[in-house]
Amino acid sequence: MLRSAALPELKLAADHARKKRVGEKVYFIVNKHIYYSNICAWRCKFCAFPKTANDPKAYAKRPEEILSEIDTTPFVSEVRITGGVNPKLGVDYFREIFSLIRAKYPRIHIEALAPTEIDFIAKRDKLSPREVLVMFKNAGLGSLAAGGAEISSERVRKELCPNKSPFSTWLEVSKIAHKLGIKSNASILYGHIETIEERVAHILRIRELQDETGGYNAFIPLKFIPNAVSDIKSSILDDSDDLKMFALSRLLLDNFDHLKVLWLFNEKDFVKSALDFGANDIGGTVYEQNKGVARSACSDTEHCFTKADMIQLINECGRKPAERGKLYNEITQLATT
Repeated sequence: MLRSAALPELKLAADHARKKRVGEKVYFIVNKHIYYSNICAWRCKFCAFPKTANDPKAYAKRPEEILSEIDTTPFVSEVRITGGVNPKLGVDYFREIFSLIRAKYPRIHIEALAPTEIDFIAKRDKLSPREVLVMFKNAGLGSLAAGGAEISSERVRKELCPNKSPFSTWLEVSKIAHKLGIKSNASILYGHIETIEERVAHILRIRELQDETGGYNAFIPLKFIPNAVSDIKSSILDDSDDLKMFALSRLLLDNFDHLKVLWLFNEKDFVKSALDFGANDIGGTVYEQNKGVARSACSDTEHCFTKADMIQLINECGRKPAERGKLYNEITQLATT
């Protein structure tokens, strides 16, 4: 499909599969992204976000600071908390963050930390990933973030992110989380030095785990975006190649309900097109207090969408807007602000 399938046929097949599985609704969520620290020990070659500890722009926020950021947008349904892997921040730091949020805002869902971050924290504090996840769940963690997956090929990971946990660890931590009742999302970072075969292998491994646990909420294809600090040359991909990735994901991941196209990383016209190629979720409003990972890569990306923006975009596509809660529970009163 990626090499030779004609785009109109792929569109028809992916759109049919989407309609059959999830119908006409397109989901979005009112959420806020909070980055706890931009200090990172991994220094992945594709990432423009992290700083070294002695950089004047480096930061590590106190738990009280993170809570105060939520105070400015208490109406959100979800906060997404992630950042660099800072060696100074361990289990107690994150437990305090989750506990503070849950105590003050019990209705807000907390999505935080990718499986690779969980693995890093566990090794730092000489605990198992399961022990860390149990403590975090008890403190208020609702679901894991999708980051850290990148691509499963160890050949590529050795070149782009040699200090990061292997993909097998990402899968194993995801599996442990799912068995504890902690949902997560899955993703792929493509369009760099990977082969088409490696893309497909990545998606198949995620499909296998979903068959086993059913713990993934959504799959998110993410195209690599060249940035000022990276010397990685991206693959020459046009919109048709990217749309093929969405169609492939919808057709191959027949055990996933939700396929996300994130407006934060894409132009509005592409988001609309992706909704015709299998996608049924456009992400969240993404109120951000600080410049985060996405805007480090895309300096011209808009700060956030409002509910009205989301609803208008979905209506323009002839689809049904559906504001979702923490785990795709639909919020029936659809406000437009």
